[in-house]
Amino acid sequence: MSNLRRVLLPSVLSGVLATLWLHLASLRAADGIPRTNGQPELSIDRPLWQDFDTDGRLARELAALSLEKWPGENRARLTEPQLQLVDGQQQRWWVQARLGWLDEDEQRLQLEQQVRLQREPQTGGLVVTTETLRIDERDGLIETDQAVVLTSGNWHFTATGLRAALGRQQLQLLGNVRGIHD
Repeated sequence: MSNLRRVLLPSVLSGVLATLWLHLASLRAADGIPRTNGQPELSIDRPLWQDFDTDGRLARELAALSLEKWPGENRARLTEPQLQLVDGQQQRWWVQARLGWLDEDEQRLQLEQQVRLQREPQTGGLVVTTETLRIDERDGLIETDQAVVLTSGNWHFTATGLRAALGRQQLQLLGNVRGIHD
């Protein structure tokens, strides 16, 4: 009996450890976010937020294909977010991306993957593309430290990093700036 126990105990123990490892590994998605039970604590299909100014005009609209909030996280994941902003000069801005993160206070948004920021009018207006963009509506700043392509009319700029204060009509390209006029 003791020989059987010596043979079975390591096999059972390694089976338990392999099962535990598999369970812990499955709690992490490919994006590295820990999952506690495999389910988000909140999931919404096609969420929509609309904020209005004191005159009742639309100041901001945020929509997405889906929103997920996972236990232990202080922000929510948005799939294909689209943001419409109206700046201090009453110009409309459109922002879209493949992925986004919205902080709990709904004032900070981080966009990732194929980010596009565009000012009206949609033809010939200012267009910025990058891979990440942070929008903080508390102080009106939009920024990234990633590669940026900016086009406006016949102008085409590339740079590393961008900081914009849309309410003050200020946009700064931070480094390695190159420009072409066609």
